[in-house]
Amino acid sequence: MLSPSHDVNQRIIRVVSDVFGVPLESVSDETSPDTVPTWESVSHINLVLALEAEFGISLTPEEAMDMLSVGLVKTILAERGIGTKAPMASPIEGERL
Repeated sequence: MLSPSHDVNQRIIRVVSDVFGVPLESVSDETSPDTVPTWESVSHINLVLALEAEFGISLTPEEAMDMLSVGLVKTILAERGIGTKAPMASPIEGERL
């Protein structure tokens, strides 16, 4: 069985591929406006809108502006709890669980 993060990664890759018209296999964490000629201002807005639709979220303007690579997209979505398990609270030293 695939992990939730693997599924999210595949969904992000598919969205990036669709928005920018690049092959799935060419999308990596390093994919950015520097490596994709079609990643410009209007298509960046399309990426943000497509990610919001795909994951059912609303991104803040700051989050949208910070999405400067696929790796950063994954980080921002993970910070929202997408594709990650909720962090477990660390037990207080000496406290029994």
